[in-house]
Amino acid sequence: MSDFLVSPSRETEWTISPDEFVERLRARWPEAEVEMADPDSLAALAFTIGFEGGHDVDGRLMSDGQVVGLDGGLEESAHVAAWVRDIVQPEQELVFWDQGYNFHVPLVTGITPKEIVEAVEAAD
Repeated sequence: MSDFLVSPSRETEWTISPDEFVERLRARWPEAEVEMADPDSLAALAFTIGFEGGHDVDGRLMSDGQVVGLDGGLEESAHVAAWVRDIVQPEQELVFWDQGYNFHVPLVTGITPKEIVEAVEAAD
């Protein structure tokens, strides 16, 4: 289970391919570790992004190409969520949420990691 998820909140035709995701991930975080998943896995790939202070975010792009699961601190995960928003066409609605759906933050175009963190903290 992931700490946080980024996904559409309703059914859509939109997807991102693993190849495009990895290309954009490496452009943003060249040091990110990426591992393609077994074809029978629910995830298409797994990745780890290192942040300052030794805080890592472990993530997965799910095989449907619509969900990114994130395991890490809120602030670091918010950075990844804001990046996902930036790489997806603006007309595709996305939300940032947790497994228990205790909150969901609409990821509007141009949202910053700070705005994501503030919205999550306001929901507590």
